[in-house]
This record gives sequence, structure tokens and C-alpha cells, in this order.
Amino acid sequence: MQHHLRHARLAQATGAPADDARKLQVATQYTRLKEAPKNQNYETWLQEWEKVYTECKELSLPEVDGDRSVEDFVYAVEPITPSWSEYWKNGFQRLKWKKERLPSLFELVEMHRNYRRM
Repeated sequence: MQHHLRHARLAQATGAPADDARKLQVATQYTRLKEAPKNQNYETWLQEWEKVYTECKELSLPEVDGDRSVEDFVYAVEPITPSWSEYWKNGFQRLKWKKERLPSLFELVEMHRNYRRM
């Protein structure tokens, strides 16, 4: 994480395009989200996932290529909801084996919200 932040600051200081600095900043935010929140409101953290994911897509960052983001999300929530995460890890394998579409990040976050409400 610090590595990305140092590069973003260096890019800004050396006059590199602002777009490059923004990409590094958003990539750093994404990396931080891959750990479950400790001192942050859980719903705020879920909303941050949706916001940062959207920014990553807009910037065409490799962090969100293919199914990486849904898999990252499932691993991120595992310490909080281990059985839900295990279910989805197995579900991803089944869906891939059947060559079916995995849920989008937005669908998965909503399913996770619903699970936590139960």
C-alpha cells in the first residue's frame, strides 16, 4: 500500500500526468479494501467497495479485470462471514465449471448485505 502511495506522490511531484497519479491512488484504495474493516462502519466499507470498484472500472485498472473483484470481495469478508465466503468460493468453482457467469460485484455486495440482515 505504501508503495502505491509513494509512487502516486512521486508522479505528482515530477509532473507525471494526473491520470497516472489517480490510477495509483485508486489502486491503493482498492488494495486497502481487500481487508475487512476493523474500525470502520461495515455498511460504509461496503459502499466504499462499490465506489472504488466503479472508479477502477472507469480507469480500466487490472485490479478489476474479469472476476478478480468478486473473488477479492469474498476473501475480504471471510473473517466476518466465513460460512458465506466458503459457500461463494465453492459456488464460483461450480459456475466456472459450468461456464456460467459469476455475479457482478454489485450483485455480490447486495447478496452479502442481505445475508448479514438475516
